[in-house]
Amino acid sequence: MIYLFLPFALFISVIDLKEHRIPNYALVTLAGSTAIFRTLNEFKSINSPIALLPLLLVLIFLWRWAGLGMGDVKFLIVIFAFVLLPDLETIESFTLALSAFLLLHLAIVAIGTRMLVSSLPLAPAISSAALLTLLT
Repeated sequence: MIYLFLPFALFISVIDLKEHRIPNYALVTLAGSTAIFRTLNEFKSINSPIALLPLLLVLIFLWRWAGLGMGDVKFLIVIFAFVLLPDLETIESFTLALSAFLLLHLAIVAIGTRMLVSSLPLAPAISSAALLTLLT
C-alpha cells in the first residue's frame, strides 16, 4: 500500500504547495486505485460506512468553523476510507503524527518567512502523517 500511496502523496503535496489547492482528479484516482488494490490483494474494507460518520462530522466542523480547506477535508476522507482503515489506534497514531508534522511545517514556514502565514498548505503534513502511520 505504501508504494501505491507514495506517488499520489507526493503529487498532491507538490500541487498543494504550489497552488494551495488539491485537485479532485488526484483524489478520485487515489480512491479508485487504493480501492482496487484493497479488493484484489487484502480484501479489507470498512466494515460499515457509518464508521466514518464521526470523523466526517469532525471534518465538516473543522471546514465550516476552523478554516480547514475542503480539499484537505476530501483528502482526509479518502485517506481514512481507502488508505488507512479507521480504527481507534490508527486514528490516534495518525492524529499524533499529523500534529507533529503540522508543527514542524509551521516552524519551517515561520523561520523561512520570519512571520506567521494565514494560509498553510496541509497536504504535505497529511501525506507525511499517513505515510508514517502506514509504516507503523
